[in-house]
Amino acid sequence: MATALTSSATIQIGAMRSDGQLSLNEHGLSFKPASKSLSLGALKIALSEVSQVEQCLAKGAGFLPISEQAMRVTLNTGKQYEFVLAEQENWVSAINELLN
Repeated sequence: MATALTSSATIQIGAMRSDGQLSLNEHGLSFKPASKSLSLGALKIALSEVSQVEQCLAKGAGFLPISEQAMRVTLNTGKQYEFVLAEQENWVSAINELLN
């Protein structure tokens, strides 16, 4: 199966942010940062590691709500990643379909 979705996105972990490209396929999520020098690094999340995905608020400085266009991916370990991206509802639906 080819990549189901690809979009420009910003990963947010607390107050840290990095712009890049988010992709989804039948195996999981992949985030590739746009800038290697100022990024949080590349990230791959296998679908088997995901316990929940939901829409959430994007936050400036890690706590000020700035946008409703975000999704939160929670892993089985409890670790969470937030992605700011357009059409987050489509992403949440697509990931949930692959999880079920």
